[in-house]
Amino acid sequence: TTTTTTTTPTTPAMTTLATTTITTTTIPSYLACTGTGNIANMPDACIDDGGATGAGDSAQVYCCNGIVRFCLSGETCPWRTGCPASDTGTTCSRSGLSGTYMITAYCQQYGVPTTTMTIVYSCSLNSQVSWNYTASTTTSTTTTTTT
Repeated sequence: TTTTTTTTPTTPAMTTLATTTITTTTIPSYLACTGTGNIANMPDACIDDGGATGAGDSAQVYCCNGIVRFCLSGETCPWRTGCPASDTGTTCSRSGLSGTYMITAYCQQYGVPTTTMTIVYSCSLNSQVSWNYTASTTTSTTTTTTT
């Protein structure tokens, strides 16, 4: 008897969760927050990032005027010292980014439910955060041959 098991990843599904330009009068629920200042951190061990300093950055999430804001720890961040008096509605800091790619998160405690799912955060040229998640599943085939 020969048993062969093959596990094949299926094509990942890409879903865009957010791509809206934010103003302080139109805060989508997925960007709303309570509190002020640093509200979450994603450690370097759970992310890859597009920052100029590369290795060692963590992702930092701030709440200012009810809107979440994203920064990389090794780069300049306008919300790290408090919320600015004048709010432009930007939701991410482009400091250190050469393109729009900002963070890939892959740890379960940061909204990624399985090891086969990642969330990719981008920071647009007008400093608006957006994210996509990719989930891939696997299929298993078992073939049994009796001789």
